[in-house]
Amino acid sequence: MLPLLVEMEKQVVAEAQGVINIPGIGFKGFIPAAFATSAANRFRSHTGVYLRQTMAPASPPPRNQPDEYEINVLKKFAEQGAGSGSQAPVSSLSEDKKTVRVMRPLYYSKACLACHGEPKGEKDISGFPREGAKEGDLGGAISVKMDVP
Repeated sequence: MLPLLVEMEKQVVAEAQGVINIPGIGFKGFIPAAFATSAANRFRSHTGVYLRQTMAPASPPPRNQPDEYEINVLKKFAEQGAGSGSQAPVSSLSEDKKTVRVMRPLYYSKACLACHGEPKGEKDISGFPREGAKEGDLGGAISVKMDVP
């Protein structure tokens, strides 16, 4: 499935390439979250595999609201923190053994802080309020859910 995901990502970039290549425009609407959401939606439509970014439940946009499973795993990721050196995914099999869930934490890097850092509440370049995050804070996770054949 990984080659298919890469192909979906290439398609998303190719479709945005015209805007990406326009000189002199600072914000082109092609931010990491938009890219990831578009690629994940394409992947899901081809495979049926649930793939998305979710955020800590403080006040994420509605499309990033975590479900109950994601909330519990996000709490674990927040407790361990990026400083623990662990970016290992958490996985589990449902009680009925019909669904596997996998989540991998996303901690803010220095590059993320232009949109997610200080000052908290001020609008970033995309128009969303900044979270006031610091480097190493938990920003969310990649969440995967798929049926077991």
